[in-house]
Formats: sequence, structure tokens, C-alpha cells
Amino acid sequence: MQPLSTYPERFAPGARLNLSRPQGSVTLVVAEARAHKDRLLVRFEGIESLQDAEALRGARLYIRRSQLAPLARGEYYEFQIIGLRVRTQQGTELGRVKEILHTGANDVFVTEQVLVPAIQAAIASIDLQAGEVVIRSDHWAVPARPK
Repeated sequence: MQPLSTYPERFAPGARLNLSRPQGSVTLVVAEARAHKDRLLVRFEGIESLQDAEALRGARLYIRRSQLAPLARGEYYEFQIIGLRVRTQQGTELGRVKEILHTGANDVFVTEQVLVPAIQAAIASIDLQAGEVVIRSDHWAVPARPK
């Protein structure tokens, strides 16, 4: 699996993770985990066979908000950014953040209209209370490709 967490202790033996899938959610307990190339191999208690593991393919692991680690100033969880309005300092509305692309170089906020690099040079502010991301100027907003 490709972990999105920057907290390796999330996958320590005994850690509890929730699994979301169409049939409903279930809590899994980590039996062991180890790095392998650019992935994390995790074995869960009660998932003993290849068939058991295959049944989890495509499911998403998550933790409850009460389990979130506090973040440093200026850091945000992805769920806090998704849905925020995006506008320029000049007041141009650019839509809402629909998703965040993880490109390797930097993250990119995807709105209905534009793509915005999530870098300090482009982002003037993120205000969770106001529900918006303000970017420094229009030249950072790259038109999104039509679907």
C-alpha cells in the first residue's frame, strides 16, 4: 500500500486502523509492517490468506479524527483542504478544491477551473475558519483540463 501518513507509528504492531469499503467499515489491527521499495507491506490480524488480502483490494484505510496527531503551524490534513474555496488576492474566484494531486515535487490543488501548486510562492493563505485558500496572483492558476 502507499501510505499517506507521515507518522510511521500508525502502522506499528497493535495499531488500529479502519477499513472503508462498499460493504461497510471494519477495524483492523496491524500484526506487522515493513517497507518494501516505495510501498509499505502490512499484515493485519485475522487476514491470513491471499484470498483474505485480495478481498481488501481497493479499500481505503483511515483513522478517526480523535486519533489525529497535532500538526505544526501551516500544516493541514488533506480532508481540511478539500472543499475550501480558492480565490486570488485580487478577488477572482477559482472554484473549490476537489482533490489534491501528489506529484512528487509538490502537491497540486485541483479545482473545477484551475490547478494550483501548493507551494509557499503560490499560496498567500489558508483560512480554515473562512473556508478558503487565497493564492498570490492569477499567474499561479493553470487552467484545468476539461474532462
